[in-house]
Amino acid sequence: MKQQKVCILILGMHRSGTSMTTRVLNLMGAGLPATLITGLDDNKTGHWESKPLVLHNDKLLHRLGSSWSEGRLFPLTLFSARSQARIKRDLVRILSSEYGDQPVIVLKEPRICLLADLYIAVLHEAGYQVHLVVLLRHPAEVTRSLKARSNWPPGKDDTAAVRLWLVHVLGAARAAQHLPHSVLHYSALMHGPLDIARRLKREIKPLSLTPDQEARITDFVDTSKSNGPDTPKTTPSLDLGEAELASLNALWNSLSSTEQLSAQVVEEIERSLARFESRWEPERMPLAWIRRLRAWLKP
Repeated sequence: MKQQKVCILILGMHRSGTSMTTRVLNLMGAGLPATLITGLDDNKTGHWESKPLVLHNDKLLHRLGSSWSEGRLFPLTLFSARSQARIKRDLVRILSSEYGDQPVIVLKEPRICLLADLYIAVLHEAGYQVHLVVLLRHPAEVTRSLKARSNWPPGKDDTAAVRLWLVHVLGAARAAQHLPHSVLHYSALMHGPLDIARRLKREIKPLSLTPDQEARITDFVDTSKSNGPDTPKTTPSLDLGEAELASLNALWNSLSSTEQLSAQVVEEIERSLARFESRWEPERMPLAWIRRLRAWLKP
């Protein structure tokens, strides 16, 4: 009987947290892509992302008139059958080149939160059973991290950063509605990596966790702590209105205690996002972009 291929898909926008999760899963037996992205200074212990997939996703979002910092979800229904087939062909080719015939793989790239429907459809068609791992971190800490990045667009304030976080969390939560998933919290991963690893071993059967693997995980997380940016002892403040802060705090209180992203959680995220949407006005897409997009997506 042919072995079922498994893809552990990491969803979350906090890059260092998702990178750490990816490496932990790799140390537990999940295969990494062949061409890892390099040359970025914001994570000395590695990003563990496929460079061809990052470039593909950037190109795809650009064609859609968006970008990683714009924060728009692109459901599968947006794409025509013709454009779906074209994109899926490209993704299958990249996945095959990057992962080969490894039976268990881990796939992480923050832009996938915006394209989750598309990726999940591609992975299923490629014969993978998909297990989501959703990494959550407090929005104020994510905002601090975003604003420290060299490619964070100038002029984007805390409202834009939190809205971007909400869009990514919503993309992950919606994807989790029909798939087995594990919800991890960054603070728990940093303070108890072996507890997280043991839980993942229970929830994702093909993984292994020997004493040697446990030692390597502990060493990796300890190294990440010492090499990473300083984490403030208190949660950073956010420059938001009172109503927005209240909504965000209520949502985080709910997320910080959940282990499953239910339909009720999705509704809570959508309500909180609606408060931020009223203040966020996306740049108008030039007419030339609209025409190009329509031509690209047409049946």
